[in-house]
Amino acid sequence: CAPWGALNYISFHIDTKTFIGERMTDEEHATVVKMISMYNTKYPGSVLFAISESGLYATDRNIEKARELNELAEPELNKLPVLKWVMCYKRGVFYWTDCDWFDAGVAFEESMNIYIEAKRRSMVPFMAAYSFLSFLEAMKSQPEHADAAKEKCKALVRIANSYSSMHKKDWGRQDIFGFKIFNRYSEKISSIDSEVSFSQRKSTRLPGTSLLKLGRGKKAKGGTGANTPWVLLHLLECMVLQVRCTWFMTPVALEALRKKVLDEMQERQQQGMLTKGDSLRAEMCFVEMYTQMDKVSDALATANKALQMESDLTNTEKSFGAIPMILYYIAKIQQERGNLVEAKETLKKLKKYGTKYELADLIYLKLIVLSQQIGFDFERDYEHINVAAGYKKVVIIAVEKGSNTEDDTGTETTESSADVGDDNEKGNSPAVIEWAWFVEKHTVGFRAEFHPSDTSKSTVIIQTTSKAETEGKFHIGEFRPEAETRGKIHLVWDNTFSRLRSKDIQYRVSPAHLKTEVLT
Repeated sequence: CAPWGALNYISFHIDTKTFIGERMTDEEHATVVKMISMYNTKYPGSVLFAISESGLYATDRNIEKARELNELAEPELNKLPVLKWVMCYKRGVFYWTDCDWFDAGVAFEESMNIYIEAKRRSMVPFMAAYSFLSFLEAMKSQPEHADAAKEKCKALVRIANSYSSMHKKDWGRQDIFGFKIFNRYSEKISSIDSEVSFSQRKSTRLPGTSLLKLGRGKKAKGGTGANTPWVLLHLLECMVLQVRCTWFMTPVALEALRKKVLDEMQERQQQGMLTKGDSLRAEMCFVEMYTQMDKVSDALATANKALQMESDLTNTEKSFGAIPMILYYIAKIQQERGNLVEAKETLKKLKKYGTKYELADLIYLKLIVLSQQIGFDFERDYEHINVAAGYKKVVIIAVEKGSNTEDDTGTETTESSADVGDDNEKGNSPAVIEWAWFVEKHTVGFRAEFHPSDTSKSTVIIQTTSKAETEGKFHIGEFRPEAETRGKIHLVWDNTFSRLRSKDIQYRVSPAHLKTEVLT
């Protein structure tokens, strides 16, 4: 097969299958090994196949060999900054796998500097946050590096501050995550050096897109230290949920990391610093780690214990989405055991949580794959449209008039979807109109607009998404019409930039009773 075809095949089986929680079969593994061997012979010194081979060793849980290949390829990358960034990033991930926090911080710092040297703003706050978390943990866990890690943290805060003050409105969700990390640890930063602080961007709040719930929010339940951030937990969530490098760890290493987290949980509980939300998030990570250790019974027992904690959570803690993620893990285990009826019922429970939680983006695509595997028609609630190359397609939603109400305190409230029937009988639109969509392959531009019936009023741009942000992601949006508001919402998918590829869109508008029309 052609080299690019081979690289796509290898990438799918090394990266994508890990994301959806599946290991390669023996036959797939043999095919990947054969392809890498063949193209290493045909193209000796190929950096792309070196990256692929290091990833293969990582999935085989041979991190030492993965790092060795990573470092051997580095001298060839000085003229290829993009690939050098990939190698530095992967090196940081491999060091995380070994719980070598200081060296991980150095590797992520190197990847950050590549973007800085290229005078790019994107990805710098994100890589700075990964590096910052790594150095914070090194200060505690690796005393031989404590002083150096402290100085690194100071420098990273200054960089984050510099980028926070830049005039850029379209920061990606990874960079928004990075800014939130520095804001969440602002008190810790002050304790490191009273002359160093982080000034949060006012524009970094982007509901529903941050990777972790790290904003200050309401005061957590617990002792006086309950709002103290937990570095190791945030690192573990990054490892389990984002980069998924716990898949590269041996069962012994996984158990050692789990034990370290448990020890810190006990310490924080004794010090009045452990919240119910933090406990639940740790248990969520343990469920996945047990699965990766092939301890399925322990994974299910931990998951079922964790589900019992839901009633004790604050609304802010619930909004993170640990419970839906745990339900996904349970359904996946049930599917792998052949208990398809149970898996379907678990997915129904999961679906009731909707998409208004922080981990929705990380769960959704996994959920589609799992639903297809068990024959559950998850997409039955979604409509399909095809946007031809060079064209746009518009879905129009009629807004009769808003039905927002106020309670006795003057606070605006919204009606649940269960009350939609009453609005419909009155000719009202619901208090909140929501849409969700994803593009099956490639990218597409998107914007949501409100066109008032009163032509004297201007069109309102509700939401825009650039084509670079759409591939492989689930998107949600909402509109809250004011009282007496009438008009139409236009959901516009823009494929005019493409000359060859049409795009398949799955979308849903809720409440389902709303009148919609598709225009080309």
